[in-house]
Amino acid sequence: MTLSLRAVLDHPLMRGADPAVPDPHADLDRPVRWVHSSEIYEIAPLLRGDELLLTTGLGLAGRDAGERRRYVTELAAAGVAGVALEVGRTFREVPDDVVRAAADAGLPLVVLRGVVPFVEIAEAVNAAILDSAVTRLRHVNRIVRTLSGVLARGAGVEELTTTLSTLTNRPVVLAALDGTLTAYAGTDDPTAVVRTPTAEAGVELRGALWGRLLVGPAGAADAADAADAANTNMAGTTDANPSPGATGAANHNATGPATGATRTAGTAGSTDATHMPGAAGAADPNTANATASATRTPGTARTTDANHMPGAAGAAGPNTANATTSTTRTPGTARTTDANHIPGAATPSAAPVDGPWSTAGAAIAREVAEHAAQVFAPALLRLADRGGWVGRERRELVEGLLGDALPPREVAARLTVCGLVPAGTAVWATVALRRPDPVQAVTTLYEGLRACGGRGLVSDGPGGAYALIALDRPTHIAELADRLGLPGAAGHEPTAALGPLVRDVARVGHSLRAARDTLRLARRVHPIRPTGVAETVLADDWALERLLDGLPPEELADLVEDQLGPLLAADATRGTGLVDTLEAYLRCGCSKTGTAGVLFLRRQSVHQRLALIESLLHVSPDAPDRQGPLRAALTARDLLTTRGPNPT
Repeated sequence: MTLSLRAVLDHPLMRGADPAVPDPHADLDRPVRWVHSSEIYEIAPLLRGDELLLTTGLGLAGRDAGERRRYVTELAAAGVAGVALEVGRTFREVPDDVVRAAADAGLPLVVLRGVVPFVEIAEAVNAAILDSAVTRLRHVNRIVRTLSGVLARGAGVEELTTTLSTLTNRPVVLAALDGTLTAYAGTDDPTAVVRTPTAEAGVELRGALWGRLLVGPAGAADAADAADAANTNMAGTTDANPSPGATGAANHNATGPATGATRTAGTAGSTDATHMPGAAGAADPNTANATASATRTPGTARTTDANHMPGAAGAAGPNTANATTSTTRTPGTARTTDANHIPGAATPSAAPVDGPWSTAGAAIAREVAEHAAQVFAPALLRLADRGGWVGRERRELVEGLLGDALPPREVAARLTVCGLVPAGTAVWATVALRRPDPVQAVTTLYEGLRACGGRGLVSDGPGGAYALIALDRPTHIAELADRLGLPGAAGHEPTAALGPLVRDVARVGHSLRAARDTLRLARRVHPIRPTGVAETVLADDWALERLLDGLPPEELADLVEDQLGPLLAADATRGTGLVDTLEAYLRCGCSKTGTAGVLFLRRQSVHQRLALIESLLHVSPDAPDRQGPLRAALTARDLLTTRGPNPT
């Protein structure tokens, strides 16, 4: 575990060394994994990164400016969190070249103007780092156990999201890989959490990445809690309510904490530290006259009293009696704590919202997200077993579009409900995908959407999985197919189809149905193509097939006989293969060389067959006005030949 450099500098022992930071732009929020002291000039290769290096500069004694700059540069390259240089022994002042080199390398340089034994600083701060690790681990375990219990009671993703938000007092968002919001809690603007999460973790289903669990930043109340925890811990006095869900520990010499919080109407939601569900602690037998109270007025957001929450308790140290900590929160005001009522407490100083001493800080938020994501996966799989794992609203939208059952005015509203706001979208695309495993099909589309950078939604549905994609600017449909990176053909059958691009959101259903029908046709009809069957087919390329497939069989038969009758008769009596030759010739762009390659014939044989075709039809297949009818007749023939059970 780590602490921030800012928190380390705020430690009482470090403050005794009178630290100063020459560079006003130094990053004091860098993590400190360990504190180490050394006077060796070549120390950089021996460090692993994120250390705070304490030194008197003895290793720099007698070095010129170039060597001193090299020393700083190598420390920065090693990933050191900072270097604290004590002045007064080797150097009366830090050399200007060292200050400039540190600023240029982005290495925080701390000047220690007082003398404190390095061993005392290292022992105290490293112990605090280890203690923070244990505290955070316990807190994570409490949260995960609480979530697991909620899941065991049959909770869905919505309840899990709300519970996690309550336990952490942070906004929580569950989003699929395509950006679709599945559930969120603790915020009215979930997209802001998606854009800049404090912590996130991948959610996997059946070995495939499904989406992300995102935890947002703490609120204003948590900023004050972080400051309280930082100051009281660093001063050697710990508030009985240090952080959400953490075990409180009061200083042994503190007297009597009585904690109160008064919230007025309209104030933002916040939860006092030990009032968090799942928090645990042990009251010391010697504790006397300790009280915890919370007063809520009508209209305030939730505040949970620890005394009313089973299993939640604050922990006070021995010999604690009759001290008072009072908190009043009014609209628009920050949380203030009267430190004078706590003997030995340090004067409050600014601490970041995600302060390292707060168990609700960014570091623990990351750990919570990683562990909680594993709890969300079974809830999503439970939905999958009920046929709604990608969201009931999305499935109903897709089914309505495929069945042409949604009035145009409802399409935009349904998309908005599903988290895909159509406003400002330049163009829409649709995808139909066929896979033996429906979960695998949906996951494949999610990964494709992420690869192409599009916004959209995915759902399983009749015959496969489907995606609606909102593109910010027009693109070529073939280019989009490449960017999606959809899977290759299974055997000789295509696995995916893209519908035509549409600008009007009311025509999204038309595009989706075209994608579905094209995939069905492409898997049923396998015409001879120069490069074989396409892996991902485009509805635009199959417009004629889709149009003719809607005609009755007798009309298709009449079209074939009118246009290809003489060739069919010749093939039936003499086995000349004239129809296949004509189809290959037209699909190869009237290229004799290409036709010969597709049919594995000599070029001279193709010439002879084309001449015979022209004599039987009394027209050259190269004539532009005849190519359209001939293509339609060949397509009708393929449709008649392959009609039967639909492979999808």
